Amino acid sequence: MVILLWMVNVFLFAFYLEEPFASVIGILPGTLGIIILLLSGFKREDCYLRFGWISWVGLGIYILMLTLMVPVVLTGIHSVKWVGWDWVMMLIYAPASGIAQELYFRSTLLPALRRAFTGRIFLALTTNSLMFALYHAGMFLVAPVGVAAGALILTFLAGLGWGWQVGQDKTVLWAMVHHSLLQMILRVFAWM
Repeated sequence: MVILLWMVNVFLFAFYLEEPFASVIGILPGTLGIIILLLSGFKREDCYLRFGWISWVGLGIYILMLTLMVPVVLTGIHSVKWVGWDWVMMLIYAPASGIAQELYFRSTLLPALRRAFTGRIFLALTTNSLMFALYHAGMFLVAPVGVAAGALILTFLAGLGWGWQVGQDKTVLWAMVHHSLLQMILRVFAWM
């Protein structure tokens, strides 16, 4: 059932829905997925739904991920244009997107994969990251091929980083914060 939600999520994301519809629809897979997991015996803690402080290692992963973003941004700098600051986009829709994606990918899909691949945490994490990257494959429809490929690699690496950090710190909170900040930065640009 959780994989079916992923397929619906990928299908919807490929259409690049307009706001506020995208935010409303975007939150559904994670919310439904968590409900499904809780009803099937998972605990809130299994879904990383608790407050916890970020570890030094988790903070290091974030710094590494920010460093990895620089080459992708520099590669695509000629393919994007500044669209300006939109308060609603930056303070409502961008965080809603980051939170929605983390609710699904790190609080729903990752725990389900960890249970499905019992004892093979790396396999669960890489499968989660691959599915996260494929979720963003719609970029090939709106961005130049080289930029979209670079962004796909970056989303795979970001999925690894966020997934590892969530598993390490046992909370999805900091992945939501980081992903939301990234979404806020991306919302001031558009592909040409």
